[in-house]
Amino acid sequence: DDDDDDDDDDDVDSTPFQSHFSLRIPTSTVHFRGHLLRVIDTEEDQIVIQEASDRSGRKRVLVKHLSPNIPGQYLLRLSYTLLSLLFLGFLFVFCFQVLLFLFIALPVDSSYNSQTLDFRLLPLVSTLLGFPVMVYGMSSLMAMGAAFVIDTWRGGVLFRSTPAEVAYAVVFLVVPLATFAVALMARAEAPWRRAAGMWAVSVAVLFGVFGCAVTWRMVGACFWLVERYFQMLEERVEGEDKETTDIDNAIDNANIDGNHATPKRLQPQHIPRYESKRQFSTRNCDSPSPPDAPTTPVPTPLLRLPPTFLRYRELADRALLLTQTARYSGTRHERYRVSGADVLDDFDGGGFALHPDYAPLETRTDLYSRFTALSCLAALRAFETLDPPRRIYQWEELREITPFLTRFNYSMQKMWGRGIDGRRRTVVVARGPSGLTATQMRFAGVCSVTGTVLVTLCFVGGLVWMATGPGSYVVVALVSLVCCVVPLVRSNREMYSMYRSLNEEEEEPTGERDDRHGDGNVFHVWETVRITRPKAWYCYTRVAIEIVFLFLWPFIAMLGKKNYPVAFIFFMLSSFTFLWRYFDASAVLSELGSLSKVNSGKDGLDETEEDHKLKHRLSEIVGKVYNSRGREVWTVVFAVFGLVIAVLFLSARGNSENITPDQRALRPPILLVSDFYYPPLEGTIAYPTCKLNKGFSFPGVGSSDLADYSFLSALAYERSNVTTVVMEKWFGAPDVVIDEEEFVTQFRIDSNTQSSPVYFKLFSFPSAPGVGVMSIRGSETTYDWIVNMQLWSSSGLAQFVKWITPYGWIWNPIIPDFIRWVNFAQSPSIRNVAYYKVTTRFVNDVLAGYGGNLYDTIRITGASLGGGLAIITGAQTDAFTVAISGLGATLGRKAFYPPIDEEKLNTQTFNFIPERDFIARIGGRAPFFQNGECTAPKNNLFGCHSMWRSLCEIQYKCGTYGRPVPCRCVEQFGYPLPERNGTRSFEQACQEEEAAWNELFSL
Repeated sequence: DDDDDDDDDDDVDSTPFQSHFSLRIPTSTVHFRGHLLRVIDTEEDQIVIQEASDRSGRKRVLVKHLSPNIPGQYLLRLSYTLLSLLFLGFLFVFCFQVLLFLFIALPVDSSYNSQTLDFRLLPLVSTLLGFPVMVYGMSSLMAMGAAFVIDTWRGGVLFRSTPAEVAYAVVFLVVPLATFAVALMARAEAPWRRAAGMWAVSVAVLFGVFGCAVTWRMVGACFWLVERYFQMLEERVEGEDKETTDIDNAIDNANIDGNHATPKRLQPQHIPRYESKRQFSTRNCDSPSPPDAPTTPVPTPLLRLPPTFLRYRELADRALLLTQTARYSGTRHERYRVSGADVLDDFDGGGFALHPDYAPLETRTDLYSRFTALSCLAALRAFETLDPPRRIYQWEELREITPFLTRFNYSMQKMWGRGIDGRRRTVVVARGPSGLTATQMRFAGVCSVTGTVLVTLCFVGGLVWMATGPGSYVVVALVSLVCCVVPLVRSNREMYSMYRSLNEEEEEPTGERDDRHGDGNVFHVWETVRITRPKAWYCYTRVAIEIVFLFLWPFIAMLGKKNYPVAFIFFMLSSFTFLWRYFDASAVLSELGSLSKVNSGKDGLDETEEDHKLKHRLSEIVGKVYNSRGREVWTVVFAVFGLVIAVLFLSARGNSENITPDQRALRPPILLVSDFYYPPLEGTIAYPTCKLNKGFSFPGVGSSDLADYSFLSALAYERSNVTTVVMEKWFGAPDVVIDEEEFVTQFRIDSNTQSSPVYFKLFSFPSAPGVGVMSIRGSETTYDWIVNMQLWSSSGLAQFVKWITPYGWIWNPIIPDFIRWVNFAQSPSIRNVAYYKVTTRFVNDVLAGYGGNLYDTIRITGASLGGGLAIITGAQTDAFTVAISGLGATLGRKAFYPPIDEEKLNTQTFNFIPERDFIARIGGRAPFFQNGECTAPKNNLFGCHSMWRSLCEIQYKCGTYGRPVPCRCVEQFGYPLPERNGTRSFEQACQEEEAAWNELFSL
């Protein structure tokens, strides 16, 4: 019996067993307890295939699934992944900011200002030309970052080796923990900040190495495939079998045949032979000469280039042409119904698409492919129509991972999640033992359509909740119906009709059908064929145009504008983008069919371990990085963002006449009634800051009202003739407070800052000489919103990343440093035109004696953007500040110029922030702030971000203390009617005030 077992084992061991490149490492063979075991290792699990013979002599194969549970390993990977996920979030912030700075530089470089609408066209064209490469590069960068996070969770399998694991341990554990320990022992002021900073830098370096390694492997694999491509061609030409092969078809498809107007050096007879020493042979591959054949003397060139350089130059040339041909060819998708028993071993013409016995059930040709087939392009010899078409392969086929959908692995969630495109890439088993049932098909359609309808209803419901208007409801519903629901219904109906037709056509077999061999299984598969291809000159012309207009022109323009940070980033992104675009390994593979067709041996079974690893890496890079769905999503995100910024810029240019005070349109009337008042609200301590004493004493009172600063912050939006009238009503007498418009205007002229769109007022108090209150206007024009993004987008996005990342709060100490580094991408010209530069200079110059030493004390206030600028200005000039819904500067304090001392923010600024005012929470809050209530409806997302609502809230809770009540508190914001001092009603008083306002301003 033992001898029999040994014979059986030997027989089993002799069975050919090949590891597919989808496995990270080849399978291991182990003899254990008299059985032969094949051990297949995945990232997490083990698959053990046990081969043996039973007592009857029949061979059996037992498949086991092992899942070793190692909690410590999962915990370690989780910590690694959280860190890399946080880095991915910060990488998004960086990409967002670079695009923002690229567009913000437009108005600066175009000489845009508040006094003129003129701008130069060349900077706009240069920016728009650089935008595609920037978006493509950043979307690839984000896809690379996502792959880095996934690879980190999987234990670094893409480049797993002992040095790689050591590098991961050093980056994620050794360096930060050692830094933390040393900082503790040195009694550093902020040990965790030092450790977190070192952690972030280490992960960034590791990601850089990861990205370079992926790019190196991608380009190297492209060259490797092209080299193997022509080595296989030489072996085919020199061998006995000279029949048409996939390689021959690939040559025809790859723009390197003699009939394709290809340069002579690219024709097959001029393909260099690669010897074992990787040197060029003097023989042509299709005209071998015997070893003793005489050779024709070749003239010695004046400049002899190294053979290695010549080899790589030739490889790069061929790779470029293959990639461009694959990219610009016209294609057609075809659907076929095939049986599980159908094999094409005797036909080597490109799958079912080119087989004479198969006809497609459905064909789909996109608009671009139809365009390439136009007769005018053929007349220009730019494209040629292929008859018959050529078979090409999608990336799922290249990786040989086409999924099957059977009745056993069916789920409604899968059908819904795959979508139309995903179903096209799935082999659906429609008939046979594993075929889908009619109930499964019906529920698949119901699930997908119902899910889409529910998502649409939720979106429309959100719009209704926010009261955006009936028009938006109808538009969203129609767009969803046309773009989502109708295509899904059509797709499901076609699929169900296909299923019914297959099962209705099934006939009773005349004999016994062997379902084990697939006779009863019917599949629907999609294949792609190339119907047109570009000429070689067209491919080279496209490359030249892209390099000149999409790279050199924008890059030189950035250097000319001295926008060196963005130019450097653009250069780096462009370099990687062009490497990925022009040396695309998947394009070469699309000609071959799959990686399995590139083998070291003739039978494909003696593949070396190094080749297996290379194929696995290439498969992972092609499928999970280069062809990642995430890159398409990020491309759309960045493209939409760039479009929004461009629209904002154009609209800012269009409404710039509203920037200067004398050109600004009249705002809604400020109606104040003096014979009504609010007493301090009983039963609540809101608000302890109603009266501001220390540092904010108001002239002639000894303490100041928070409402006074709120009122003055609102007056920054008004014309000087309006402020004169309303200040007399607010303070109860004329000339209590003076709007120093002429003083501010003269300063803007003297300081050459009148072109800046920022606007502010200075109020003086005759009863208190030397005291002034500066009020900075908030967001009013489109350009103001661009400035909002310039100053606070990095802080807001960093906060968002921190909120969505588990335990993101532990990174608070290094967020200001990160924002400072992100803002490195700002050019000096952008920094110099920042709004706070003008306001800070004004306060410093006035306190230094500008205008004749008229002021020795200045208080600053502002609302919204004005409040944020007031906080920055106050912290930079040591002036006490009261902001109303002001954006914070705590997180971005190191990105301003000069940087803001955190102590100044914590001791000199105060911010009134209503609840649900999300805008005022951007940038981080300093310690001194007052949270206020908000009466805006919950469905009004931005209703609480209102300076006038804040004023009404302060007056209602604190009391008016002799100040008038704005009519809008009751009429617009819904506060209770105030107490009456006279005989007229509040409604009557407001009507009379409105009539007087209209008469005064001739409305």
